[in-house]
Amino acid sequence: MTDNNPDVRTPGANAPGTPTAPAVRRRTGSVAGGLALILAVVALLSSAYLGYTLITRRGLYSASVSSGLEHLAEQEAQTTQLVTALTQQVGTLRKNQNTQQAELARISSEFGKGRHEWLLAEAEQLLVIANHRLQLSHNVALALAALRAADQDLRQLADPRYLPVRRLLADEIGRLAALGRADVSGMALRLGDIARHINSLPLAAGRGAVAARPAAAPPARTSQFGSMWHDFLGLVSIRHTSGSGVPLVPPGDDYFLRQNLRLMLYGAQAALLQGDSPVFIDDLTTAHRWIADYYDSSAAPVQAVQDELGRMLKSPLHGRLPDISGSLELMRQIRRTGAYR
Repeated sequence: MTDNNPDVRTPGANAPGTPTAPAVRRRTGSVAGGLALILAVVALLSSAYLGYTLITRRGLYSASVSSGLEHLAEQEAQTTQLVTALTQQVGTLRKNQNTQQAELARISSEFGKGRHEWLLAEAEQLLVIANHRLQLSHNVALALAALRAADQDLRQLADPRYLPVRRLLADEIGRLAALGRADVSGMALRLGDIARHINSLPLAAGRGAVAARPAAAPPARTSQFGSMWHDFLGLVSIRHTSGSGVPLVPPGDDYFLRQNLRLMLYGAQAALLQGDSPVFIDDLTTAHRWIADYYDSSAAPVQAVQDELGRMLKSPLHGRLPDISGSLELMRQIRRTGAYR
């Protein structure tokens, strides 16, 4: 049986030139070893390069980080110095600001105190002026203006201690304003117009200038006693009037009557403008009486002048002047004691 013989070979199995299995294995192993050695060398070189690179870069990184840290440290030190300097400057500015605020507070306090005293002194002086003008010169308009100015100063002062003074001032201003409702300027203009046209008013009958009668020639031959008697009779002049008993104007003195009447009217005008009520009333009353005594009361111009002078005499401006010294006395009391009692 040929199939079971181990010595039987297949044809060509041992042909010359054909490598055997062990030889093939040996060659394959050598190639694999070489490749492994090459790969190992490559890996070793790669590891060495990588290690070198890492070591080199680590040094560079370390130097860069160290440099960065040093730079940051320098910046931090500079920032710390800058913050310290700014803190010192802020402290200095705050100190200066506190000093300036204290100085401003002191100046404001002194200024406020000075303004307070100034307003009080001015208000008191205005009240003094108002009393003087009203009592001495009877100038209602100026006294009223002074009282209102004093009240304005006290209003700006805004001190509650002086409220009683302002209440008295309001009452005094109201009383003076009631006196000042007359048309002073219109009355003064009308008085001037009457004075300018006083020559056009007709005198009463028999009260004008009368020419003296010529004396009769004495006889050629008279005794000395007769001559003296004739001269004595020449000194006496008899005129007949209507019997009213009014003083007569001497002959040729009507000019002086008109001039004196004109002066009375101008005097009343000046007293009116100055607020001098007593002088105004006296002059106007005298002018009114003279016109009634020496001028023709039946003439329309004379009646018109008399009516107008009568209305002026009844003007509310010239009533009894009120007392305005209460506000001044109260203000002085409060300034002296510091409180109202």
